[in-house]
This record gives sequence, structure tokens and C-alpha cells, in this order.
Amino acid sequence: MMPVHSETLINYIQVGDYFIPALILPRLSKPIGKWGRLYRDFLKTYIWFATTP
Repeated sequence: MMPVHSETLINYIQVGDYFIPALILPRLSKPIGKWGRLYRDFLKTYIWFATTP
């Protein structure tokens, strides 16, 4: 069970002696447009490590 701070209702994960907030960002499905697709293709072609999962 993760501790919850009573004022902010944020879940924390204990790692050793430290409590780290367990934050999850929403996945955005916004279109990236023409320039975003071109930049993504550039990264895939020339910067291979930037697109690995």
C-alpha cells in the first residue's frame, strides 16, 4: 500500500529511505502535423537512439 499525503492526495512510493511521488501523466493523442512528422522521420533516420522505447 502506498502512503497518501493528507493535504494533496498524492501517492508516494518508498525507495529506500525516500518517498517519491507516483505521478502518471495522461497520454495525449493530439495530431503532430506536417512538421512534427518530418522531424520524427528525421529522428528515425539519423538519430536512431532517440526513437527506441
